[in-house]
Order: sequence, then structure tokens, then C-alpha cells
Amino acid sequence: MKKKNIIRSICILLLLNSCTHRNKNRVYTLSELESIRQEFDLPKDKTFILSNTYIPYLFSLDSTKFGLEIKNHYQPIQAAYYDKSGRLLSFHLNCYAGYGNTDTASLDWNKKNVFDIFTPTTMAPLDTLLPLNKHLEFLKTFQNQTIDTTGFSSFDYTVIVHFSNLFRPKDSKNLIDLVKANARLAGEESVNLLYIIVDNDW
Repeated sequence: MKKKNIIRSICILLLLNSCTHRNKNRVYTLSELESIRQEFDLPKDKTFILSNTYIPYLFSLDSTKFGLEIKNHYQPIQAAYYDKSGRLLSFHLNCYAGYGNTDTASLDWNKKNVFDIFTPTTMAPLDTLLPLNKHLEFLKTFQNQTIDTTGFSSFDYTVIVHFSNLFRPKDSKNLIDLVKANARLAGEESVNLLYIIVDNDW
């Protein structure tokens, strides 16, 4: 048992040190959250915060079995595309975006032109760790209340975009703009776009 705990601790440390992970969160007031929403030009009824139970949930899973999946879902900037059944179809996150010539260059979300079609070709490995119904459990209103998902089941697709105002905000804006443009390629199929501020610490 002790050996298993040591292995688990080592795996979690490796996760935290691989790729680029979250900055320390802060507590936003309601007016600050609203300012962020407006700055990112997002619809009021589709913009939420990430529950502070999200990260503990990920790290409660067996990292010896799901190390890569935990690391991927932990990343601060991501877009997860789900179909009507709640299955993850396409997954994009900061770890898999291309970089420019310098560390300060913007991330290349549309590497290999994956967003030129709907649904975009996935860049991150797909998994079943966080189906849509589970993912929705971690979305909260700005008042930290459970969100109203009435009508969500009528959409053909749901896209959940995690974004940060503290970590690479320009890259968050670029991904949001790309996802919005990509949704317009869906034609007659309906797309539910949800935007999640990941920085707030309740």
C-alpha cells in the first residue's frame, strides 16, 4: 500500500511538471467576472466558472492508469467537443498546440488546419474520463450555483471551452475565436458553445 502511494505521488508530481500548468488561482468578485466576460466578448447565458471540485476530482482518479488523461483535462486552455450522446469527439488543449519561433509566440491552435472542418480533427488523444454529463457537473454560475442545463440535450453538439485570464489570455482569446468560427461550419446542425473561466478560486 505504501509503495502504491509513493508511485501515485510521483505520478502526480510528473503531471504537474509536464507541459504548462495552471497558475495559482485567485478570487474574483462578481463584477470582475463580468468584466472578464465582456473583455472576451462572451454571451452572458453561456459563460460560467469552473468548480473548485474539478481538480480534486481529477487527482482522485488512479494516476497509474489515467496519468495522461488527468494531465490533459488539467490544462487551463482547452476545447472539448461532445456529440449528442455525450461522447468526446475532438479535444484541443495548450499542450498540443504548436508554438511559434519563441516561447512568447502565440500558440498555433489551427496546426495542420484542423479547425477548417466541423468537427475539427482532434489534436489531443480522446478518452472517456470526462463524458459530457460529468463535465457539466463542474460548471457553475458566477454565483457558484449549479447551472441550468435545460435544453442542452436538444443540441447536436456541445463544445466546452476552458479559458484563462491569468495564463496566456491572448491564446485563450484566439482559441475562443477559432471555436466560434468553427461552429459556423456546422451548417444545419446545432452547436451549444459554453465558455468556462478557470481562474476563479471559491
